[in-house]
This record gives sequence, C-alpha cells and structure tokens, in this order.
Amino acid sequence: MPRGVRLSDAQKREMYELHCNGESNADIATTYGILPTSVSRIIGQQRDIAERRRELSNKECVIGGNKRDGRLVSTKDPHRYEGTCVIRGKSNSKSFEATNGVEAKRMWREWCDELRSEDADNERAFMDMVERKEPPKEPTKETHGESVYVIWARGDAPKLYGAYRTMDEALAEVDRLNEVASFLTGSETFEVEEVPYR
Repeated sequence: MPRGVRLSDAQKREMYELHCNGESNADIATTYGILPTSVSRIIGQQRDIAERRRELSNKECVIGGNKRDGRLVSTKDPHRYEGTCVIRGKSNSKSFEATNGVEAKRMWREWCDELRSEDADNERAFMDMVERKEPPKEPTKETHGESVYVIWARGDAPKLYGAYRTMDEALAEVDRLNEVASFLTGSETFEVEEVPYR
C-alpha cells in the first residue's frame, strides 16, 4: 500500500463486497489507489470478520418466554424458530417458519393461547360430564337399611357423582375417575364415602 493511503473500515467492507461480487484484486487496487497485495490482505481480514459475525448470528437465542411457562428460541436457520408451551407441567413443542423474530413471537403466542384454551375446554367438559351423571340408584328392598357407597367430587361446593351398592364397585369407579382428573387437573378430585341408606 503506498504511503499516505489510509482506508476506513467502511472502505474495507466495500472492497470485500466488490471481491465477493467478482471484482478482481487488480481492479479493486486501482479503484482505491493501493497495491494488489494490500487488497489480498484486507480481503482476508474482512473474510475472517464476516465469518465471526456469521457464527455469532447462528447461535440459538431465547427471544421470548421462560422455562416455567414455555419459550421461543431462534435457530441457526434465520427463518425457523422453536417454541415450547408448558401446561400443567407438560411441555408441548412446535417449530415456526417466520421472516423475523417479531412474527415468530406472534405465531408462538397465538399457538400457546390456543393450547391453553383447549385445556380449559377439556376441563370444563370433564366437569360437565360429572355434573350430568344420573342421581344415585334406588337401593332394592333387600338392601333397605344398609349402607351405600357414594362418590363425590371435591370443590367449593361438593358434587355428587353416583352411589354404589358395594365398596368394590365404588372403588373401581373412583380409581378410574381420579386417573382422568389427575391427567386433566393434576390432582385427584373424587372420594368414596359410606353412608347409611334410609
């Protein structure tokens, strides 16, 4: 490089872009008034800088949410994002194709809202099923004066599910109900109680 020719960082980046677009080192040297060997050295430096920037931009990065509720992560592909949504301790995951992080966040939030809405609908449907159960069957004359086994759901206002003539029948049914309740709500909801029939 001739003495007195000092290039700015912007000019060095321009030189690298010209090189990437097929311009020869000799032509670049003539344009900037420097030696072709100086062009080669600058292009090598700019290539290293560009490679480091590319590596940094390719790292995965959390761009929304948190571990407890779910989060959105950018990937090495600039248009692909990985999202999770945690509901009742269960993590759901989905990939999103988006032009940028803002669009990906919107898509991820809409997906999480949809999952949470479905979960609430499932819980309501389950509780509606419990409330629609027929009232306890009338005991036969032979069991008059004996005990019956009542299944009821805990809550602000206890709800009656059904009555059974034997403890075995009641326990089998309460186990089945609590398995479903635990899946939907994370806790067992139903209990069996022996009550005298009058």
